[in-house]
Amino acid sequence: MISPRQAGTVPAPPGGTGTAAMRFYEQFSTAYHARDFAQVGAMCQPDVVVLLPSISGVLAGRESTLAEFRKAARRAERTRREAVVSYLEAPGVFCVEDQTAQGTGRPGVWDRRLEYEVLIMRE
Repeated sequence: MISPRQAGTVPAPPGGTGTAAMRFYEQFSTAYHARDFAQVGAMCQPDVVVLLPSISGVLAGRESTLAEFRKAARRAERTRREAVVSYLEAPGVFCVEDQTAQGTGRPGVWDRRLEYEVLIMRE
């Protein structure tokens, strides 16, 4: 399990647009939470691997990853990213801790949680 705010973790810059990896994550996350899976797919390489430590999940390949994202969207209420709490970046790897909220089916009531994601970046 990843512990929040490990040594070397830096808080996200205001607006979250500091580095190329952070900008990519902002676009990816915005498209995911908007359920714009065409955009998410366009941002992924065919051999993408998505690590989701928060749910002990690993998704491999663009088509199977998109299929899992679509399946999750059908099962769940709307989600939204509320804030990037912290991130850690190394050459080719971007790890993020963010606060997300998921609708509960009751108007105005959201379930908030911290999630961790690991993106392997390449040119």
